[in-house]
Amino acid sequence: MAKQENNHPFADETLLARWLSGEVNEAERLQVESHPDFPEWQRIATTAAGWAPAPYAEEDAWKKLAERKAAAKVKPLKPRSSRRKWLVGVAAAVALITAVIFLLPGVESIKTNAGQRITHELPAGSRVELNAVSELRYAGKEWANKRAVELEGEAFFSVAKGSPFLVTTAMGTVEVLGTEFNVFARPEGFRVACYEGIVAVSLEDGRKDTLVAGQQLHLSQGQLLLDTIPPQTTTPGWLEGGIRYRDAAPEEVFQEMERQFGLSIN
Repeated sequence: MAKQENNHPFADETLLARWLSGEVNEAERLQVESHPDFPEWQRIATTAAGWAPAPYAEEDAWKKLAERKAAAKVKPLKPRSSRRKWLVGVAAAVALITAVIFLLPGVESIKTNAGQRITHELPAGSRVELNAVSELRYAGKEWANKRAVELEGEAFFSVAKGSPFLVTTAMGTVEVLGTEFNVFARPEGFRVACYEGIVAVSLEDGRKDTLVAGQQLHLSQGQLLLDTIPPQTTTPGWLEGGIRYRDAAPEEVFQEMERQFGLSIN
């Protein structure tokens, strides 16, 4: 059931967003800075502002790959006469190393099928609702040192306050301290919706943004859009057994219906 409480920390629901963009007067600035959660907001905003894509060094990348192969006891590739075969061999080695890493003890993996949703309690009071055809992975034994998960698909997170909480996807990373938010990361697009608190988003191409409660970010076909969540909406539609779309292509809606309800639409 959707919650009914107001998740905005101020009566003026635009205040936090205007503070992030530097558009507040002195009285409003003092109002924000006097809020008990201000240190957490400031930290997220500072972290997001400092994000930048890491420089790519091909030599270092291959060196790290060799080290990971050795650690996983993968035999070195033998020279092949065909460059195509060599590339296939490298891809297979990387896949094997990834499989070894995620089969190590202490790594939790939760996966859903079409028409299935799962509620999973994360360590230390956080919770995730995993949507259909999705997968979540995290290292439970390392949780006290690093609150981090990997997501493929869609999930709604309720995060207990504490150290930074990271959600890594193929398209970008989301960081929060304590909040409620939804992440959609599938081949057809990437979306993040903030229902409570502040969420910092960093895309793989280096673009970044910060969302406050009531805002959502949508990446599709390279275009990054910032939008508002419909009024009176406190959770994503799929948590209530339905779907909500606005200005979406019919194919995207059909794909979601297939996942949610286990249908096959031709």
